[in-house]
Amino acid sequence: MLSPLPLLATLALPPEPSCSIPLLRVDLEGRATSGTKDAVLSAFKAGLPLRVDWSLDVDPDGTPEVSHWADAGFLTEFEGEVFAVPDGARRAP
Repeated sequence: MLSPLPLLATLALPPEPSCSIPLLRVDLEGRATSGTKDAVLSAFKAGLPLRVDWSLDVDPDGTPEVSHWADAGFLTEFEGEVFAVPDGARRAP
């Protein structure tokens, strides 16, 4: 069984190859460990590009074995929450 995904939202500031400004970190239980949702919402409302990271803890030992980074190509704000769909994401057939 896969564990919940920890998430990290950051500003995508070119030409940096990595994201050095984490806006929000969420642990495997869905709790914010640093940053705030308000910071993500403010960046969204300012039209800033965002990147997301998600990880999989395949063997529930608390350490993710796989991490993914992607530009948040499609962003939606609904009831104060920001939802991101990474570039290239596709619906499973």
